[in-house]
Amino acid sequence: MTDMDFTNSSFPNITSVIGSCGEDSSGSSTSSSFASGVLVAFLGSTFEQLGLTLWKLADNRVQKRRELRKNILADDEHVELATPSSHRDSLAGNVDDESVDQRTLSPASKNDMIEVVRRDSDDDLSPSSQISGRSFGADTQPEDGIPPSPRKPTTVIRFDSEVEEKHIETDDEENETDRLESWRVWCVEKEIVVTVLAAIVYAAGNGLNFVALGLIQESIVTLIGAWALVINIVTAKYMLGEELSRLDGVAVILIAVGIALSIFGSHHSTTVWCIKRLVTQYKQLSVIILIIMNLTVIISLISFQFGFFYWRRHQESQGILVKMRQSVKFSYMMVGAQISWFTVLFGKSFSTLIVQTAAGDNQFTDPFVFIIVIAFLISLPSQLFYVAASLAVNDALFHVPNFFIFYNLGSFIGGALLYEEMKEFTTENYVLFILGVLILFSGVFLVNHSQKVKRRQLKKKLLEEEEKNRLGTIEEGNEESESSVNGRSSGPTADRSPSLQPWPTDGGVFSELTPP
Repeated sequence: MTDMDFTNSSFPNITSVIGSCGEDSSGSSTSSSFASGVLVAFLGSTFEQLGLTLWKLADNRVQKRRELRKNILADDEHVELATPSSHRDSLAGNVDDESVDQRTLSPASKNDMIEVVRRDSDDDLSPSSQISGRSFGADTQPEDGIPPSPRKPTTVIRFDSEVEEKHIETDDEENETDRLESWRVWCVEKEIVVTVLAAIVYAAGNGLNFVALGLIQESIVTLIGAWALVINIVTAKYMLGEELSRLDGVAVILIAVGIALSIFGSHHSTTVWCIKRLVTQYKQLSVIILIIMNLTVIISLISFQFGFFYWRRHQESQGILVKMRQSVKFSYMMVGAQISWFTVLFGKSFSTLIVQTAAGDNQFTDPFVFIIVIAFLISLPSQLFYVAASLAVNDALFHVPNFFIFYNLGSFIGGALLYEEMKEFTTENYVLFILGVLILFSGVFLVNHSQKVKRRQLKKKLLEEEEKNRLGTIEEGNEESESSVNGRSSGPTADRSPSLQPWPTDGGVFSELTPP
């Protein structure tokens, strides 16, 4: 068997799906190629959102555990403050008493030899001053023969040398056990298992999306990415215990219908983009203008951000507090969206080359491949940085729908110019595709509106509970005041305040001051 025969036998499905360079798949291969890419894209979006949900689940568990520990510590502190000091001393065990029972100090093991030594605070220990002998050495007597005043003894506990050696032999084993136990507790506390599983699932989802870019149109992959919102709604109920509303159900229907119309409205033939065709496409004037314009927008927005922060630092140096403007917040979202469709643009080229190379047709023979790879590797971390930065300065209800729209619009334009995804569109294709995109966008906006309504309701509920607790505290204070007043009014005259006492008329000490 030759090398080529072995390669083709190893990747029969991939070869049948992608076809040859310069060909458009048609007939039965069209259905299998397009269906495979759509299925991989759906799985990628599902796994990606499932990984994010698992991350959120782990974070929720960690936060609940911290709150529980905080409440327990607060309760313990409250109990300790409420306990009388004499009772706390008795609970702690005051071993400074003269009558110390040796058995109570070491009940754990009969082999523990404990020696209690009474030591004077000023003098050093001497053998004759041990409590076991109950006598003081001659050197402890003062010259005038008067015995020293008794002082509170200090108890020193020490183990016998044989027991100490026995403990030293097992120190290494105990330390190793303690380390393992510490690691186990740390893993449980931080939900390491769930976090690692979330990272694996999220990475698998991104990998599937990357493969889908090499199988079907770029615009279809980005639109199917909205399926993650549906998975988020479903997993939020069954994994995170969040409540769903009717708006969530309507949003799920709109997103599903929008994705379906977009898929049916697109052209189902897949073009195989080898490195020669990609080089030709990247050299087109329209593609060069598109890339230059997008780079200009990105650089301009980043320069605007730096300029604002430089100006704000100058203002703050003069004691003037400047808040971040909404235009700056919007620029973070916009830069993230523009870099994101750059990532998809170069990612599709990179993915297509990898898929064809895996099928046996090596595409890493042209130097232009390294330009594509470098551009993809630069845009990917930059996208992640600016998406995180946008979420840090913007509310998620603002970021998600706007980012999704600008990201997909850029993806549509890039796919149409570079990969000619709408070259063979008919009127019916345009109508179905545009209608599906509009319905999909409305579903995304409805998801965010539902979240806004839930947040408003939660805020209202918290305010009502806070007001209820405040009123309850006031009522308790009023009841305590009333009870104290009633207690003073119903008590005997002798318990009243002296200023309210009547003048004595029975010959008391104030009888001489009694008014006539």
